[in-house]
Amino acid sequence: MLARSAIHRALRTAARRPPPPPLPPRLLTRSFSATPWRHSQQPIQPPSPLPPLEQSEAAAATASTSTSAPLPPAPADLLPQPPADAATPTLEDLILHSGKSVQEVLNSEEAVHAAMKLSDLKLIGYDHGILSITGWFTDGLVALHTELGLPWWAAIAGTTVLIRLCLTRLVINTQKHSVRLAAVNPQIQELMTEAKTASANKDTHMQTLISQRLRDLMKEHNVNPLRPLMLPLIQMPIFLTFFSIVRGLANLPLPQLKEGGLGWVTDLTAADPYYILPATSLLFTNLVFKFGADGVPTAAKAGSPMTTAHIRNFIQLTTFLSFPLIMYFPSALLFYWTFSTGFTLLQSIILRQPIVKRYLGLPITKAQALEPGAEPFKSPSYLDTFNAAKEYFQKSVKQASEESAKRVHAEQNAKHASSSVKRKQQGEFVERIQEPGSVEVKEAAAAQMVKKPEGGREAEKQRRIEEARRRRARS
Repeated sequence: MLARSAIHRALRTAARRPPPPPLPPRLLTRSFSATPWRHSQQPIQPPSPLPPLEQSEAAAATASTSTSAPLPPAPADLLPQPPADAATPTLEDLILHSGKSVQEVLNSEEAVHAAMKLSDLKLIGYDHGILSITGWFTDGLVALHTELGLPWWAAIAGTTVLIRLCLTRLVINTQKHSVRLAAVNPQIQELMTEAKTASANKDTHMQTLISQRLRDLMKEHNVNPLRPLMLPLIQMPIFLTFFSIVRGLANLPLPQLKEGGLGWVTDLTAADPYYILPATSLLFTNLVFKFGADGVPTAAKAGSPMTTAHIRNFIQLTTFLSFPLIMYFPSALLFYWTFSTGFTLLQSIILRQPIVKRYLGLPITKAQALEPGAEPFKSPSYLDTFNAAKEYFQKSVKQASEESAKRVHAEQNAKHASSSVKRKQQGEFVERIQEPGSVEVKEAAAAQMVKKPEGGREAEKQRRIEEARRRRARS
């Protein structure tokens, strides 16, 4: 028994011991000889056979298992990690199965990297009806991120560019109309001046003739002073709608927006730490107003260049003064603002190029030469604009006070005239009663007195009439 156990122990030890590595095969070469044409007396040994591949792999595995040290146990504070091929958790799973409220899930770290679907908007309270324009814009913006896999900054930029491209045809038509309107604008202003003069003179016949001439002029050149307002009236609601959508998603906050930024701004729900986006937004806005959203300078559309220059200075001052208000906006809003105004500015610059105008069939306007003795127009400064606004405000207040005084004076005159008429009628009525007359006159006077209500003044008047009757009867 002892011998058998010793044999088994030796076999197990031999099995655990790794086999020696195989020796490289010896080359079949001859020994060096001075007479190589003779056969060697020393036989060449054949190479030792290699072990089978299965035995080599098993031996290597056994050696690595027996010689490697055991791995240390995993620390207890690490969370178990999902397998490498596990599916990414969705936002829907976190909301429905995490046991947390919707607001807690949206502010959690897991929701930032969770996959999102378009239907998840209903879970976070962004459900809408069929006729909701804001809801459809929201679905389109989220679909660019969820269906196409675009990052949020690219989804915002793509939506902005898509909207602007849809309005390109309207922009081109507006530019054509603005050029025609700028060409005929001096004649329109002249007719408007004549109409004001006729209105001041209360010449209705001349006003009718001027209105007919103005309509014929607009019809001949296919212009309308109100048509340029169509483009801003369409763009402004779209801008405000998209602005409110992005602001709502950032204030929610939508988790994926926290890592959907670009460059120095990665969190689109936070403000720009370097204030670059607020500055570019306001700068592009001012440049768009200067060059014109439709490619036609703003000065070419107005009748008075000075008025246009004052309006431009006022808007520039307003935008620069609003910088402290928008510097804390979420970066998603400022990304949209920058992309929108930047694309509009680029579009207006492109439409101003002569080669583009010839390709699109747009009229190319030439700079008008100055009349002999005329001075070139000088743009007013910000101080001039401030003084002009102050004068306009004072003039408006003075005009309003004068109109109010005239209205009060007219009301007082009307009231005084009405009281004078009443006093005159009362005096005539008393005189008719005091005079001797027929019975019919007395009965009519008595019937008239009965019809009127007896108040304080009526009672006093009736008392005087009775006293007059008594004095007459005594005489």
